[in-house]
Amino acid sequence: MGNIKVHILMGLPGSGKTTWAKEYYEKNHNKKGDKRLIIDICDLDKILEDYRMTYENMTMRDVIQHVISRNMGSAFRSRPYETIEFEYIFDGLYTRMEEIDYTIDELRKAREESGSYATIDVIIHRWTPNIEFCLSNDSGRREESSEITIKNATVEYVDVNPLIEKYGGNFSFCVEVHEVIKATERQKFIGKYGKEIQSKSWTTGGMWGDCWGNEGSVSPEPVALFTELDEILLKVCPNLSYLEYKVMADKLIHQVEKTSYGYYGSYEEYSYWTINTGELYDYLHEKNII
Repeated sequence: MGNIKVHILMGLPGSGKTTWAKEYYEKNHNKKGDKRLIIDICDLDKILEDYRMTYENMTMRDVIQHVISRNMGSAFRSRPYETIEFEYIFDGLYTRMEEIDYTIDELRKAREESGSYATIDVIIHRWTPNIEFCLSNDSGRREESSEITIKNATVEYVDVNPLIEKYGGNFSFCVEVHEVIKATERQKFIGKYGKEIQSKSWTTGGMWGDCWGNEGSVSPEPVALFTELDEILLKVCPNLSYLEYKVMADKLIHQVEKTSYGYYGSYEEYSYWTINTGELYDYLHEKNII
């Protein structure tokens, strides 16, 4: 089995860690070759936020334990003859070496408990602190600002020698240094809402069947409203007129038609609305709407 690769992203909020993770995934997850590559982005802050809705005392250490024991189980259980490679991206607020060490120690425990022979390549990505750019990039991307953390947190320098001495030959370590790039308003808009905005889908038709030879048509559903787009427009340009919305919609919104095939020869046809987020920003900006 190939090595398990773990990327740990270290830097202040607004450094560009999440953007890097998404771009790395898009660039690499469809690579062709003899082996299938599985990349899992572990958004630690989002997982922690979700868990705290149920467990108020949940900590980031609990989240890391959960991610490693649950998400990485298939990687540790893989056999040498399986042509699957695994990469995991730990995207969270890492600023200290003790946090890196804790994560690697949990990886060590999980590896030993599973009886895995896999080696684990750890790449620590450190974004050189740039408070001005981080504050700019963080502005408006969440309901609550990370300004206090950006101004006061210290991102430690990475020294992998103690890690090499502590964890031995089953791990390898390297460091990649990144510079913070000040995002444009367009990039921040796309980063906040994604490259593409989609509506919920609706069924337009199809056929169902069963093992007894029974079959029939699938009833169409009402066309879905593009409420996902409407909610964004209400935030960024609440004074947009109906006429302006109609002109924009006719130009930029597209209907995508798909077919989903099921067992017993069944199939379902469905559609959804979609709009390119970059094109939406360009249109609103050119019209001086935003």
